[in-house]
Amino acid sequence: MAESNVCKFVPVRITSQSIDTKNFVFEKNMESFSKFKIIAATILYIVVDGTGEFHTQSHIMKLQKGTVFMTFPSLPFKIINDGNLKYMYVTTLGLRMAELSKRAEIQREKPVFYGYDFLIPYWQNALENADESNIDLISESVVTFTFSFLCKSDESEKMSSTLLEIKKYIDDHYFEPKLSLNSLSEKFKYNSKYLSSFFKRHFSVGLCEYINQIRIQHACELMDRGFSSVKEIASMIGFTDASYFTKVFKRQLQITPKQYSLENGRKEN
Repeated sequence: MAESNVCKFVPVRITSQSIDTKNFVFEKNMESFSKFKIIAATILYIVVDGTGEFHTQSHIMKLQKGTVFMTFPSLPFKIINDGNLKYMYVTTLGLRMAELSKRAEIQREKPVFYGYDFLIPYWQNALENADESNIDLISESVVTFTFSFLCKSDESEKMSSTLLEIKKYIDDHYFEPKLSLNSLSEKFKYNSKYLSSFFKRHFSVGLCEYINQIRIQHACELMDRGFSSVKEIASMIGFTDASYFTKVFKRQLQITPKQYSLENGRKEN
């Protein structure tokens, strides 16, 4: 059966001219700002590695890998590097950025967004392929592509609803060996990196980690009910490898399944 064509119409919008980008930078040796500074431009950043803090006059926000944040003209800020902080940024001028910021409902005093790790390869590849002939187009595309994820819309609400559906699916199908990020991405028709990142931002835990948490929770319930064979329990909760099950169990609870059984008055078969 032939697949259907896909057509999405773009609504008419009245906007200013295209984004006027001034530079595209990868800051690998960043030094902390000791004092607040003001820059006469709007800058869009993404943290590539390390940790730090972003300060406005009223808020202090954590920076970590995958964080997207912004600075605005006339708004004092400083960036603190407390862990090999590396980030990329695009400096822009003009009214278009103000329009995009408003459309994305960005708070000027709290312009920080977490969980955008999946955008890092796009930024890095863009900078690597930029030269004098295309740097304006590439840097502008990085800004607009990033804002396509920052803008709040019915699609983001739909995604939040989908995440709840995915969470329930995991709760109901944790015992299936094939349950994984890739299988869920295929089932719910989302890019795996995007789905993983959005799930973590929404539930504060990675999707794969959540699957393992649910499985280990049910493993404990089985042992509390009298089951003691590690191999049998592993099979019942979706693990095909008993050794890997033991490794995951110990990583989460700091004890082995055998120790858990003994502490609960059980003996392993």
